[in-house]
Amino acid sequence: MGIEDLMDRVVYRAVTGPLAGRTNYVQAWYQEIYPNKMYKISWMEETGTIVTQTIDIVEKRIWTFAAFTKGHHTLTWGQENRKICQGHKTTHIEQWRKLAKIGIQTDRYMVPKSGVIDEILEGRGEHLPEIGDDWPVL
Repeated sequence: MGIEDLMDRVVYRAVTGPLAGRTNYVQAWYQEIYPNKMYKISWMEETGTIVTQTIDIVEKRIWTFAAFTKGHHTLTWGQENRKICQGHKTTHIEQWRKLAKIGIQTDRYMVPKSGVIDEILEGRGEHLPEIGDDWPVL
């Protein structure tokens, strides 16, 4: 049984950028690229944004590609609307869902990033909220 069979969601907190402070949990798809070394995680957020991350556990490297919807990018990256995408998922869930309906697929704003992983935690760590396995996801 691989990681693909064990995990079905991701819980995250944005720590930098325009969405710093945002916490969310969504359905995710995991793929083991190299056993016990490299994994790929992909998900779609309620805003319609699609994210894929490749994580090298041994080298402590991460590569992220995000395809933001027009609504998510243009309406929340400005100072006046940024607060609707910050905080916990339950705070603004209906507003997030409306962002997904703005624009068409080809209006997406693409963001490729990479970085170094400072710390690998066992479990959720102190910065993420407790999320029940039975809580609904998109």
